[in-house]
Amino acid sequence: MQTPDRIGIVAVALALWILTASAAHSAGAGRVGTVLLAEGVAEVKSQNAVAWKPLHFRDTVFINDTVRTEARSRLKLLLRDDSIWTLDERGRMAFTEIEKPRCKPRRTTAPPRPGPHLIVQLLLGKLRGVTSLVFGSEAVAETRTPNAVMCMYGTSFIMIFTPPGTSEFIGLDGLITVQNLSQATPEIEPVPPNFRTRVVRRAAPVTAVAATSAEVESLTLGLVVIEQAPEPDVVVVPDTDVPPVAEPPEDSPPDIDPLPPIVTIPPDMMIPNSILQFIFEFPR
Repeated sequence: MQTPDRIGIVAVALALWILTASAAHSAGAGRVGTVLLAEGVAEVKSQNAVAWKPLHFRDTVFINDTVRTEARSRLKLLLRDDSIWTLDERGRMAFTEIEKPRCKPRRTTAPPRPGPHLIVQLLLGKLRGVTSLVFGSEAVAETRTPNAVMCMYGTSFIMIFTPPGTSEFIGLDGLITVQNLSQATPEIEPVPPNFRTRVVRRAAPVTAVAATSAEVESLTLGLVVIEQAPEPDVVVVPDTDVPPVAEPPEDSPPDIDPLPPIVTIPPDMMIPNSILQFIFEFPR
C-alpha cells in the first residue's frame, strides 16, 4: 500500500508532466515554418519581445512573429503547408491567425481545420509566394497587406506594398483574386498569370492588365525559388613554383634468364635402370 507522501509525489510529478506536454504541444501548434535561406541581415521579433534576433538556416518561425530584411538581404521560408515565401531586401512580413478569413478555403486533402486560420501579412517591400493546388487542413489561402487581401488557389505570385497605401499584385502561375481590405469596398478582381493589378488606399483594385516579360523578369530578379543556396565551386590553382613530384615507377617482375634449350637424349645413349637427376636454380 502506498503511503500518502508517495501518492503526493506521484501526483505532483504527473501534474508537471501534463503541464510540460501541454506547453510543448502549444509550441508545436504555434509553429509557422522554417528558414530555408537567410542572406545578409534577416531578423525576427516575437509578439512581446523588444529586440530583434538574427535568423539563420533552419530556424523556426512562430505565430505572431514578425520578420524583416535589411538592404542587400533576403529571407526564404518554408511554411507548414509546404508553401515557399521569399522576402526581398528592406521587407517586413508577419504571421497571424484570424477566426474568419475573407478568402474561401482551397481544395484540401482533409476537412477544414476549425478555429483560427493562418494569415501571411506583407507589411513592407516585395514578397514572392509559391503555393500548391492541393493542401492539408492548415493550408494558407489568404495573404494581406495593410490595405488589401489576396486569395490564392494553387499559385505563384509577387506582391509589393509601398507605404502609405499602395499594394501591387502580379500573378505568375494559377489564379489569384484581389480585393480591398475595407469591407466597404467589396469589388473582387481576378488576376490570371502574367497579369497585374493595384489597390490604392481604400479604392477598389484596378482592372488587371498584362505584364510585359521585361516587367516580370525585373520583379522576379533575385526571388528565384530554391531550396538552399548552392555551395560555391572550389577551384584548385596549381603552384607553378613547386616542381612536380615524380611518380614512383610501377612494380615490375624481376628479370628472369631465358630457359635453356631442351636437350634430347638419343635412344642409343639411354642407360637402362638409371636415375636421372635434375638441378633447378631459382633467381635471388
